[in-house]
Amino acid sequence: MNSVRNKTELIVTEEAWSLYPGPILLLAGPGTGKTYQLAMRIRDLVKNKSVLPEEIAVMTFTNEAAQSMITKLNDEGSQEYLEADKHPERISTMHSLGYQIIKENPERVGLKEDFIVNTEDKLQEVLMQDAAALLEYSPEKAFETLELRRKAKKIVGYHKNILDKYEKILRSCNAIDYDDQILLACKILKEDKNLRKKYKVPYLLIDEYQDINAAQFEFIKLLSEGNTAGLFVVGDDDQSIYSFRGGSPEFIKSFVEDFKPNARVISMEISRRCPKAIMTSALSVVETFNKDRIKEKIPLRYLKKEVGEVIVHNCPSDDKEARLIAGEVNSSKSTKSIFILVPNRFYMTKIKQAFRSRGIKFDATVNLKNTGLQKIKFIKDWIRHPTNNLFTRLCIDVIIEAGTTSIPSSRIKKPEQVKLRNKGLAELAILWGPVVNKQKTYFESLKEAGSNGSSIAKEFLNILDGLSNTNQSLTEFLTNLIKNSKVWKDQEDFFQEIEGLYEEMQIRGKPTENYGVRVLTMQGAKGLQADIVFVIGLEDGNFPRALLKNGKAEEARLLFVSMTRAKKELHLMHCRKRDASVSHRPYSYNLNPSEFLKFLPKDLAEDKYHVSRS
Repeated sequence: MNSVRNKTELIVTEEAWSLYPGPILLLAGPGTGKTYQLAMRIRDLVKNKSVLPEEIAVMTFTNEAAQSMITKLNDEGSQEYLEADKHPERISTMHSLGYQIIKENPERVGLKEDFIVNTEDKLQEVLMQDAAALLEYSPEKAFETLELRRKAKKIVGYHKNILDKYEKILRSCNAIDYDDQILLACKILKEDKNLRKKYKVPYLLIDEYQDINAAQFEFIKLLSEGNTAGLFVVGDDDQSIYSFRGGSPEFIKSFVEDFKPNARVISMEISRRCPKAIMTSALSVVETFNKDRIKEKIPLRYLKKEVGEVIVHNCPSDDKEARLIAGEVNSSKSTKSIFILVPNRFYMTKIKQAFRSRGIKFDATVNLKNTGLQKIKFIKDWIRHPTNNLFTRLCIDVIIEAGTTSIPSSRIKKPEQVKLRNKGLAELAILWGPVVNKQKTYFESLKEAGSNGSSIAKEFLNILDGLSNTNQSLTEFLTNLIKNSKVWKDQEDFFQEIEGLYEEMQIRGKPTENYGVRVLTMQGAKGLQADIVFVIGLEDGNFPRALLKNGKAEEARLLFVSMTRAKKELHLMHCRKRDASVSHRPYSYNLNPSEFLKFLPKDLAEDKYHVSRS
């Protein structure tokens, strides 16, 4: 379904917050003020409708969005200001509310009060592979099951068997994962109508509705049961970019059907952020590739009088690209905020190097994912808590992925090595048997296997013994760490990584209200805005990627989100050559512009060709 018309009247108004009753879907494009609408509705409910704060719940997609909502309500100079004692008790992410429900009722889902939540994607992958191995299924089947779970799809057949085994492993550790916070909260609410009554509120407000998945939709239905007149959701199907977490624009498209017969759709029409050139260019891409978008949305009008700038840069290499951006940042006025948006963190390296060489202060999330420091955190977690089964298994995975054990790393793709890896992982998976049966910890199970002659168990016991010696000095610890874990090749490799991260943290500038240079992923920029925006990596095969399961629609939406962060200038960057360690493609020396760029309006976008040497 890509249409909401013929189901309900489509209303266009700038005061959507004042319309009652619901259920109401507010279609709010970039820069149309969705946070303002939500905050004003809260204020109107409390001030003018005499609704008690505890009768209102606001669910956001991120912690930052929840904090932004609270900040708006606290701003005494704004129209949305509301005294702190009148704020709703629940302004939080959906997962936080799910966690609260589980925390207050752990016994209903077989948990103890001190249960833990695993938020590490890597551990989730490891445990799902172990569950599959116990049932003699391949790692590929494990990843299929994991993808289905993240999307909250109905799981049957061997996928269901793998998932059941995975959940048994988790529960034996008194643990849940990120997705369980919604799934188990739904289970609790479905099974007890008194608890449903306790957690339901007459007025439920939802942000970023286009990014919910099937489990979150069920959660919303349970919390709004019997109170849909108070349901007010805000979203934009053009900005749905979280399919890897199961998010789908289908729920925003089916809103009228899901909440019939009284559902209404309201469309915002004025963008206060983007001038004509930027908004028109962004819409030209998303309308071309996002074929199933809601057709009835009112075309966005541009409140700003200036046209704005869209410049497409054709660079000879990513080195030149980085120098060019650093030069543009240096020449810009200090009153302008600047974003550099990249597809993933690998694209950040040369940009940050160019900034450092010119002494440009910037703000960038220090992302430790897949770095040696993240891996050492996993090892230290186990050293501090050797009886924690999850920490033990994750620590062992770090050692395997270092590529120096009899179990080959997942990076090695030769068939005989893959077969050897699967055999070794199956031996490690078997060690969960005594754990699930409540007999031993995973480490104790490993020691028992070693005493029974398992060469793999002995190998890991020797390595873990070298890591866990508590009587060593810091120097000895680092030496043993590098020697036993093989996370780094040598001490020089270790210190280079530490030095790079330290330098980045030291040079990071804290953006003030008027100035800030930020290096972000495209997804990380959602909900933010800047005067000048650079979008990196727009080469064919890199963005959109060469191999996409779900076509190009989501990446077109991601580009739309990235482009519409810009308030004055938009720079779209593509290179004729990019480092293969970034693009992970064999032909990185002969790249073409992204096909997305072909659909920009020629009269609004300026092309700039840069030669190899200035």
